[in-house]
Amino acid sequence: MAPFFLKSQKNIQKNKIVFNLVDQDEEALDFSKGALNLNINNVSFNFLKHNVLDYINVSYDYSEILGKHDLIYSIGLADYFPDRVLKKLLLFCFNLLNSNGKLIIAHKDISKYKPLPPDWWCNWSFYPRDLDYFLKLISEIGLKGLKIAVEREPANIIFFVIIERT
Repeated sequence: MAPFFLKSQKNIQKNKIVFNLVDQDEEALDFSKGALNLNINNVSFNFLKHNVLDYINVSYDYSEILGKHDLIYSIGLADYFPDRVLKKLLLFCFNLLNSNGKLIIAHKDISKYKPLPPDWWCNWSFYPRDLDYFLKLISEIGLKGLKIAVEREPANIIFFVIIERT
């Protein structure tokens, strides 16, 4: 699943949470619709069939469509973009954040496991990075007004970079 965007409560009813889940694959969106409990009070879900690469190619239009957010979370996406594309996507997402909003990007740490190259069995490319390299990419973007934290999942293979807009 591509990034999901948590809509700001400033733009919606008090105590209402809106999740915008984004993927270019209709089957992935359908799976999410089936897996989520869509009948939770004060919580709503929007399923957006978008290609996130369009976000960086036509970013002004999508910035208007998506609006500002308190949280943007992505897992299983950053590993498949070359550095130049990933930096543009990080910049786009950072610019969608409200003050104190957080962008959380998950990435597999190449120094913690040995991947099986996906391009031998499917048409995917994997861009291996370790945490230091990923943090260097963020610094190269030149973002201002942010705090960065890092967490890891229990197996220590995936790191989560948390970028907070201050």
